[in-house]
Amino acid sequence: MMEVVDSIAKDNKEKTTGGRFPILSSNEKENILDEALSKSTKKQTKYGVKIFRQWLTDREKDATFENYTIQQLNDALTEFYAEVRNTDGEYYAKSTLVGIRASINRYLRAPPFNKTYSIMSDDSAFLKSNKMFLAMIKKVQREGMDRTKHHSSISEGDLQKLRSSDALSTQNPKTLQRKIWFDLVLSFGRRGRENQRFFTDKTFVIKSDDCGRRYVEMAVSETTKNHKGGLDDNQNIIKPRMYETKKPDCPVAALTQYLAKRNPTSDIFFQQPRAKVNYEDEMWYTSRPVGERLLNNMMVDISKSAGLSQIYTNHCVRATTVTVLAQSGVPKTDIMKITGHKSEASLESYYQDSSEKQKRQYSAILLGNTENGSDKSGSTAPVPICTQSNAMPLPPNPANPFNAHCLNFTNTTQINNQMSLPVLYNKQFEVHNSTVQVFNYNITGNAAQP
Repeated sequence: MMEVVDSIAKDNKEKTTGGRFPILSSNEKENILDEALSKSTKKQTKYGVKIFRQWLTDREKDATFENYTIQQLNDALTEFYAEVRNTDGEYYAKSTLVGIRASINRYLRAPPFNKTYSIMSDDSAFLKSNKMFLAMIKKVQREGMDRTKHHSSISEGDLQKLRSSDALSTQNPKTLQRKIWFDLVLSFGRRGRENQRFFTDKTFVIKSDDCGRRYVEMAVSETTKNHKGGLDDNQNIIKPRMYETKKPDCPVAALTQYLAKRNPTSDIFFQQPRAKVNYEDEMWYTSRPVGERLLNNMMVDISKSAGLSQIYTNHCVRATTVTVLAQSGVPKTDIMKITGHKSEASLESYYQDSSEKQKRQYSAILLGNTENGSDKSGSTAPVPICTQSNAMPLPPNPANPFNAHCLNFTNTTQINNQMSLPVLYNKQFEVHNSTVQVFNYNITGNAAQP
């Protein structure tokens, strides 16, 4: 009899702890749901809930809003949206207000509360509070109190300075690692800190295409902010590449060198550099991972080391990826294949502003500070009369024998010296991220042929 009891107990234990169909407790199942959220999302959720609970306490209301009825919650949120301020007594920026509301909603809909309503989309139940929320967003923007800071892209001048500096040198372990980090983040348009601590020596692979050109791509799929996984997620089919350049700063050659210099006793991708090494040493890194703080401040350290015009953050590199591609005429849909953005609208905040060079040109034009098409910084304003050598010639002017052929000059002085023509007026505008200047010349019948 005891043997039968022991057998049954053993079978029950196997069903509970393992086997093909293990029995999971409620806590274990809730942990699976919790793990689906990123670390930053969990942190944001706690922050938003904390703000709301503090406001309830300050107003001497019941802080356990999880137990509120829908009507009670709607009334409380209406007051909260109107009165919430930061620690300095100032309005929150739009992005912060949106984040706080989303955090409260996420908290209520997650275990253990599992509310079926949404405070963000259920207009019939939360119409009053959502009207107040939208009104506050408009108020903050209308009164100029929305201080949202967008991550700027790295300027063209700073990019050139960075690439010519020793900050990304391949001659020592610290700067080589910086170069690898920068090349990967820029080429793949990655967020500055996302998943980097989990990279291994198997995360990236070096291949050759059908033309024999070597390139780097990610060998594993991952969950990101825009791609959290799921049936409709298409992250696995997005495979951007970082190609070799055959130049001294070739990113593929640098990655090959980095992989060869890593410590083979650890599969961690970003390993701590050894304190003292010679260039000829076979191993430049230890088996310990680089600290999270160092990875989070990588672009800050690079900016200081290269002496750039400003201190850029990690996310500025991602903004640079979008900006450079967009200003080069790459379609939004193709940029999304590199950066992983899920909508074209989400790209616009990265490159709505003009470039540094364009701003110098515009200011010079408005202030009359131009000399032969150049501003005081030395940059030459483009004069794209024609940009293709095989373009069709302009039709002849019936009023005179001059036949204007396709020209490709760089400034107005060259045009005037060649044609001896006075400029009646010129206008400048932008078409598809290109600066265009149009000149109207007083062409007479005695004008010289070009």
